[in-house]
Amino acid sequence: MHDKGLVWSSRWCLRPCVIVALALAVVIGVGAGRAVEQWVASAPRLVDARGSVPNSPAVLDRAGEPLSLFLSDDGFWRIDTAVEDVDPAYLDMLLAYEDKRFYAHRGVDWLALARASLQALWHRDVVSGASTLTMQVVRLLEGQPTRTPAAKLGQIRAALALERRLSKREILTLYLNLAPMGGNLEGVASASRAYFAKSPLFLSAAEAALLVAIPQSPAQRVPYRRPDIARAARDRVLDLSRARGLLSEAVVVEAKAEAMPTTLRPMPRLAWHLASDMLAEARLNAASQPRGAVDSSQPNAAGQRRSRGALDSSRSRSAVDSQPEAAGERRPRGAVDSQPDAAVDSQPDAAGERRPRGALDSIRSRGAVDSIRSRGAVDSQPDTAGERRPRGAVDSIRSRGALDSSHLRLETTLDAELQRRLEAMLARWVGQQVSPISAALLVADYRSGEVRARIGAPDPFDARRSGYVDMAKAIRSPGSTLKPLIYALGFDDGLIHPETLINDAPRDFDGWSPSNFDGRFRGPVTVRQALQESLNLPAVSVLESLGPTRLLGAMGRSGAEPKLPGDRPPGLAIGLGGVGVTLEDMVAVYAMIANGGRSVELTTQRTLIPSPAGPPGSAAVDGRAPGSAARRVISARASWYLADILRQTPRAGLGARDRVAFKTGTSYGHRDTWAIGFDGRHVIGVLVGRPDNGAMPGSLGADSAGPLLFSSFDTLGITAPNRTPPADAVIAATGDLPRALRTFRDDVDAVANPLAIVAPRDGAEVYVTAGSASLFVRFQGGRPPFRWLINNRPVAADALRREVALDEVTGGFHRITVIDALGHSANTTVRLVN
Repeated sequence: MHDKGLVWSSRWCLRPCVIVALALAVVIGVGAGRAVEQWVASAPRLVDARGSVPNSPAVLDRAGEPLSLFLSDDGFWRIDTAVEDVDPAYLDMLLAYEDKRFYAHRGVDWLALARASLQALWHRDVVSGASTLTMQVVRLLEGQPTRTPAAKLGQIRAALALERRLSKREILTLYLNLAPMGGNLEGVASASRAYFAKSPLFLSAAEAALLVAIPQSPAQRVPYRRPDIARAARDRVLDLSRARGLLSEAVVVEAKAEAMPTTLRPMPRLAWHLASDMLAEARLNAASQPRGAVDSSQPNAAGQRRSRGALDSSRSRSAVDSQPEAAGERRPRGAVDSQPDAAVDSQPDAAGERRPRGALDSIRSRGAVDSIRSRGAVDSQPDTAGERRPRGAVDSIRSRGALDSSHLRLETTLDAELQRRLEAMLARWVGQQVSPISAALLVADYRSGEVRARIGAPDPFDARRSGYVDMAKAIRSPGSTLKPLIYALGFDDGLIHPETLINDAPRDFDGWSPSNFDGRFRGPVTVRQALQESLNLPAVSVLESLGPTRLLGAMGRSGAEPKLPGDRPPGLAIGLGGVGVTLEDMVAVYAMIANGGRSVELTTQRTLIPSPAGPPGSAAVDGRAPGSAARRVISARASWYLADILRQTPRAGLGARDRVAFKTGTSYGHRDTWAIGFDGRHVIGVLVGRPDNGAMPGSLGADSAGPLLFSSFDTLGITAPNRTPPADAVIAATGDLPRALRTFRDDVDAVANPLAIVAPRDGAEVYVTAGSASLFVRFQGGRPPFRWLINNRPVAADALRREVALDEVTGGFHRITVIDALGHSANTTVRLVN
């Protein structure tokens, strides 16, 4: 009984001690927890480091498909990638192979870490890895080795801190962008395009497995250099995916039979001239912006029609290399094996070697913001521990400083597939021509002004054809392609109608006597026929009544920027090509005609979008909508007249009859050939010429640029035109027109009673009895006063009479010419015989 009392007494004495011990343990635990919490919270802010790792600048089409990609500033292919840009099967394989408890742990998988530690102690060697995807992201951001216990402890600390600042989605996105893939390839998108020439959204099981395997040992597993090692690593991923129920046996068997990539594919470089120019201009605009300011007044950055002084796209420093660097030539960040290649484990370490020197030197000084587009971005301030940041929560870098040009993603209005097909078509045709010849092509939607395709040269890297020259903005003579605009202005001034008769006959315009391309004259023709046959004299006659400055003004209001030679005032020759224009200018003019006479502001760039490492948001630099500045240049009636005439232009078997309105042109000296046309939705312009502006003897617009125009429409697909005439259109034959419109007013007398020599007749022999004699000449028609020429030399004669005697005419052949006040002329050749 006494002993029992002692026991109870001892228990009552021990109870306070136990309570005190427990309390101390709680206090120590709480203190330790707070210390760990503070230790983790004070870890370096690696989320800020992502902003100073430059992405590959990208120029995208209207659907986000890459047109052209450029090396990042540090020489890597590192393509901006979001989680939704990647095949879900790849993500499933990645998590199953690298980090099966990714969504359960808070940065460190303690079970895997304990297992790996025990295995290492037992075998006295690394048997399996324990790095989570979060830890691998830390290694990729820091670029530091983690072989030592202290380094591994620092990695654990940073991983725990990163999980508190980023969501799982954001961490996964970082891995997708930074995973080393061999050579100068980083990220799943870069590898997918370099190895498979496709988007990572559409991967086969074999392709996805290979991209999961490469980052473990990127230098050893480059498929086109060491296919056996890469194949073995890929097959291990496939086997594990089958074991985890991700793939069926049949799919795995088929995937293992799939061949390995044998070479690197070129990165996208469509619309290369445009892409290089846009990138260079965006960089200049970014560099010129003061800190904290966004320049919204730069039309060039918004993709509006650039000035003639745009930078030479061939000199862009980001366009140094169009091929990924071969593996082994340059070590990517994190390109060291974490374990022997033959090791098999469901959670192997990612490769982890020191980042190339200088790659992250300025991480903490720059303070750039990490943002994974607007879809999974975060600001630089940590969230409350345990809270998940909503998607898109991000601070704008524009409030922090100027736009970082190394993270640019420029979204255009172009269609990548159309661009690809047209570039191939143009390259095939140019490849069959004499070496110096190049070509340019432009496709635009004239309803919105958005450019759908733009080719400055079929191959920008073809040195033999000077492919670096952007022919789409080369200043050239337009030839006859301005004639439709001349007649449109004549329609609006009430001078002519499509069925008005106008005289195609020799005429002198203050010392300038143009002729037709074939040297023949047709006499009285309708305006419709004159335009369809591209006759010169009728067009110049109408332009004389309008004045050349009127034509230049209409071109300017259409959006063109014509260039005159020197400081001379404009003359009538501009109507036949005596003015400098670009393909962009002429497409703007024809877009205006197709758009019912209202100007169309052509644009190629829709929005300036920062990539995940750059500023968030995608606000347009220029907020104006395409076409918002439309101005009336010609009437809807004149526009309809032109479309009706040009749709019926003879096309010598070119196709698309009566559905495409088009005009061809050939500049003086056969230096350039043009073809421009439009259907019910699009306008297409084609320019063929030599980059050095040399001649192409024998080339004609109808024979070179014309077939390319209609091949382009076949590729695009023709939209049926609207043939409904406006209410004020006059549809009538010549005889049914008002009297003032039946004949062109300057040619009334000439058309009704054309100038003609009636005696002596052409080719007549006149016998004379002396060495020289007076020659009697009679003519009819024309408007006085008249001038006379014998063998192109002026002679004195009555300027008002239609019957004259030309004195002192000697024997032999003589050409007699009479010219009236309108510049019309008539000729006869006679022989005087003694």
